[in-house]
Amino acid sequence: ATPSYGIWNLYRRYGENYRSESNEMVFKRMDKWGLNTIANWSAAEVYELNKKAYTLGLRGLGMDGNLMGLADVYAPDFATNMDAAMKAYLPTNKDNPWVLGYFVGNEPSWLGQEARLCDLILAGEARPIKAELEKYLENGDTPERKKEFIYNTFNTFLQTVKTTMKRYDPNHLNLG
Repeated sequence: ATPSYGIWNLYRRYGENYRSESNEMVFKRMDKWGLNTIANWSAAEVYELNKKAYTLGLRGLGMDGNLMGLADVYAPDFATNMDAAMKAYLPTNKDNPWVLGYFVGNEPSWLGQEARLCDLILAGEARPIKAELEKYLENGDTPERKKEFIYNTFNTFLQTVKTTMKRYDPNHLNLG
């Protein structure tokens, strides 16, 4: 295994309690620097100490790498799978006052490339989103219609996230 010089230095500085001591150092630095929120993607061992407000990312929402991060909202199990993912994850934090809310995604990679995404879908495997797109384009295959299809699809995704999230955690924000 590759040695971790960062952990070795923390051990040298703090001894056996290096994990808890270094976590405390995070909060001291945040206070000194005027930071009041732990960022998304931070270490769970820090934010789970519940000493500063923090945000979390939602996982298992069906965003597909083959669709440039878009979800196939037309798949028959899409809503069921999202419901199961949120039911398993959200109730744990439902009453935690330190949680500000949840991030759904991070800058969709298809923004500004909606026509390209549609072309990828059309050239790809048979799946529900492809069938819906083909049906949609029967009334005109233009870059504007492709953009409209992607935005309608994404809106369905966002509405499903919103509804499902409120069912399992009505106390926290959907941060987008």
